[in-house]
Amino acid sequence: LEAPLVHFGGWQASNLLATAGGAALLAALLFLASKKRFQHPFFVVAGIAWLPVVMKNASSTMDYLPGLALLVWAYAMLLERRHLLCALLIGLACGFRPTNGLFLLPGLLYHFADRRDAGAGVRMLLLALFAGAAALSPALLAYGLKTSYAVMDFDLKTRAMLAGYNALQLFGVIGW
Repeated sequence: LEAPLVHFGGWQASNLLATAGGAALLAALLFLASKKRFQHPFFVVAGIAWLPVVMKNASSTMDYLPGLALLVWAYAMLLERRHLLCALLIGLACGFRPTNGLFLLPGLLYHFADRRDAGAGVRMLLLALFAGAAALSPALLAYGLKTSYAVMDFDLKTRAMLAGYNALQLFGVIGW
């Protein structure tokens, strides 16, 4: 979601979104602190706000801060029992990094433990999937879901090894 801003407002617009993401992250932490969700709110808010990734490296990890802010707000909405808003925020966070969608799994588990309503869980899942697809649509339209391995003919064992390698890379076990 951040890259298109370069075409509309140059590097200033994309850097401004990273700054807004940092401010939204701080606002989410303050919201959670106001709801007494932290045992030591001052240290939690100050500790996260002064992390180098927030204070110093925000412009080099521009997609990280807005996505993190959306996920922290999703967590806050989950605790407030606003499950559909939580799902929407998780889906939007996927527009910054697709792996942000993994937060949907603990969100659904928490929702099911809290409400025991499978129908509402399915609505959460569908809303997050549609919001994530909409947030990723510029990249999907530009690049599709193509793989470089599709043009090569591999046996089943090699395809399974490639799928495993890509799964490990997706979850951060193997560095980029």
